[in-house]
Amino acid sequence: MTIPIFPEGGLASSVITTVWVGVFVVCFFNLRFGWVLSGLVVPGYLVPLVILKPLAAGVIILEAVITYLIVYAFSEKLGRGRWHSVFGRDRFVALVIASIAVRLTMDGWLLPLLADWLGDRVGQFDWRNNLQSLGLVIVSLLANQFWKPGLVRGLFAALVTTGIAYVIVRFGLMEFTNFRISGISYLYEGLASSILASPKAYIILTITAMLASRMNLKYGWDFSGVLIPALIALQWYQPSKILTSFIEAGVIYAVASLVLRTPIFANTTIEGARKILLFFNIAFVYKLLLGYAVVAFSIDIKMTDLFGFGYLLSTLIAIKAHDKNIFPRLLRSTLQVSLVGAALGNIAGFALSAAVPGVARGFSELASPTAERRGRYAALALAAATGDAHLRDIRGTGAELAAGDAAELGRLIALVEANAGSPFLRETYEAAGWNMRALSDDRLLIQRADGFGRDALVFYSMAENDISVIVPDPAAAPGLAMAALELREQQDARWVVIGSPLGPTGRAERSLVSAFANASSTRPVVLIAGEDDDGPGQLTLAGRAAAALDLIALRTALPGIEVDFGAPPARYAELVANDAVTLALRPDGVNALLASEQPQIGAPAACTVETVAAEEDILLVELAYLRFEVFEPLLAALDRGERPDLAIANADLLDFKLERCAMDDTPAWKLAAADGSSGTFFIAEDAGNDFVLQANAGQSTTVAIGRTLLARSGAAALLVAPDVGSTSDSQRSSFGVATEALLRASDSDTGARLAQLREARGKDALMPDGASLVIAPDVFSGDGSSAEPFVALARAAGLSPAVSDRSRRLSAFEAGRNRSLRVLDLVEGGRYAIFWTPDPSVEAVR
Repeated sequence: MTIPIFPEGGLASSVITTVWVGVFVVCFFNLRFGWVLSGLVVPGYLVPLVILKPLAAGVIILEAVITYLIVYAFSEKLGRGRWHSVFGRDRFVALVIASIAVRLTMDGWLLPLLADWLGDRVGQFDWRNNLQSLGLVIVSLLANQFWKPGLVRGLFAALVTTGIAYVIVRFGLMEFTNFRISGISYLYEGLASSILASPKAYIILTITAMLASRMNLKYGWDFSGVLIPALIALQWYQPSKILTSFIEAGVIYAVASLVLRTPIFANTTIEGARKILLFFNIAFVYKLLLGYAVVAFSIDIKMTDLFGFGYLLSTLIAIKAHDKNIFPRLLRSTLQVSLVGAALGNIAGFALSAAVPGVARGFSELASPTAERRGRYAALALAAATGDAHLRDIRGTGAELAAGDAAELGRLIALVEANAGSPFLRETYEAAGWNMRALSDDRLLIQRADGFGRDALVFYSMAENDISVIVPDPAAAPGLAMAALELREQQDARWVVIGSPLGPTGRAERSLVSAFANASSTRPVVLIAGEDDDGPGQLTLAGRAAAALDLIALRTALPGIEVDFGAPPARYAELVANDAVTLALRPDGVNALLASEQPQIGAPAACTVETVAAEEDILLVELAYLRFEVFEPLLAALDRGERPDLAIANADLLDFKLERCAMDDTPAWKLAAADGSSGTFFIAEDAGNDFVLQANAGQSTTVAIGRTLLARSGAAALLVAPDVGSTSDSQRSSFGVATEALLRASDSDTGARLAQLREARGKDALMPDGASLVIAPDVFSGDGSSAEPFVALARAAGLSPAVSDRSRRLSAFEAGRNRSLRVLDLVEGGRYAIFWTPDPSVEAVR
């Protein structure tokens, strides 16, 4: 039986509810056992993390312990006889500063390294998205909780209160009420989820906290904690949240004052934990009633937008106002300090950005490390946006815009369109959550820079047709982003907009596409994936954009396209106006748009291997693009016996080159980065089996034998790594993506087969007489049957293999497992063997 206590869209899936439970638990232990009354929000904040991301909860506790030890050592150990111990508000400010340093070190350096190490050795778990801390001040609040009782007792109390709150939420609220964790939002906006995504927020927070501490010391201004004005300072980008916070505080103050005058409370001591419980329960009931009112009156507004900021902020303001009877004065001083702190924080942020332009947030995070050298900002940004959409589609996570970022994008779009042709379009501009960069050919790239998505827009100021080509979900079908670029060129449109999927709980009004459609004066053409495979697609005409579209050119490019009139499909109606033109492209339509740009392919040239020192850094979103937009379409086209036009065009967007070549007399397709900064991958045009070969560009015998195997044995592919370490190091690389895509595409009844070619080294690595290589299979059998498929492959290529029998004579040839072979864990029935090739220097000595 489920009791519907909480209103949907609000407290039914909010951290406020778990904080409410946590406050009860902390206050109980304070009243019953005298435990410290600090860190009130910590148990309730950690409970959802324990359920959803237990590793993140563990990281928060670990960082809190380190923060406490740093400040304790500074205050009580290093400062003995040199400076006085920090206490009170100074101690808390020190904890905040130390927590920021700890989080920068852990989240920005140590934890990503640990995540990569675990991912390579432990298993296919998303370590990077779990090994991180969350929240603005939760680490410093937890560290402060350790101070009075000491680390051991404080940590014990924190674990106990969090554990009890977890039991109540998990086995009480979640089992018997409509409260659920699945749609929970840790904060109202994404601002505080990652310290690396919002450095300016921490600058503002720290400066305002220090300013509040100074005002308290100099003028006696009491804010019920220096965090109150610091948190309010973060909301000046969204003043409505400040207003709702103080309205909520005023309601709590007024109701609590009336309640405390009633006979039942007038003669009762209500202080400490009891007062916190009373005031917070009033705040909770206020939110409860507000939520039910929104549902009952069908008010079209996000319910939590009506709530005050934070979890206890309005409650603490109301308590302080009641204790001192200074509500107007407290309101004035809090607003004054928060506004000054926000102004100083922004000045400091802009000053740091100007002083260190190379690390300005945006392109330093969102562009490839080689983007500057390649001069391909727009192409790489669109590829990154598409790859990010694929990752979000897999993870089921949306990328909503914060209200302030959506409004800023609207202003930026209006500014760009109003200044088309002016010098403004040749400037680089940074706004809240966005970067704008002037490109060649009078183009502008606007790229999301809030750390929560990679949506991108390109403005063509010289275009004459006042339409925009919009792709709401580029992950819906391969090639939509490239098709959008081709359609823009064909129609001479002014904008190309690449959005991202909203996710299961996303709101259309907070998407990039919706923000663009509301702000732009252009006529939208929405590009989506067709729902079936018959014909090139369907064009639905409506409103203004229909008159601007060049239908003759479109029909020429897409012969047989269906044309009708009507509104966009229901799932896109909330994103764009009903008068938008919708083009639903099917696979044939995407191929038809892109095929016209592909040159005729004559007799293939001989396949060559480029040798590079090492693969340059490549972003995860670029790897996702490489897999879903290049490798998978390439393999699908070859499986159908077709020319891979889609893969050729998509590869070019990422600055990779896909071309046909000949490995001896065997036709193959060669894929490599245009500037040589990746491995070289050869995929047989008509493979006779599912064997995937790996070799190293730096070792001549492995590449030579690999070429022989691919040309003569019917193997599916030869993947040449850029250097020796690439076949044994982390597979977060184009080489690793190529390996995984090929193994996953295997349709053999016996499973995929991976043969890794390594050059034998050392005086003991002598080839047996008459053998041209030694095969060490992953599974050992006395009769050698486990190696039979690999032996047959080598013999089909005219080679003379010997099988490692684990004898002392062949002890130098073992099948040692490395990180590159972990990809076989993802493939059912996958097998591998090491093909040891001769060391020319050793063989020459013999």
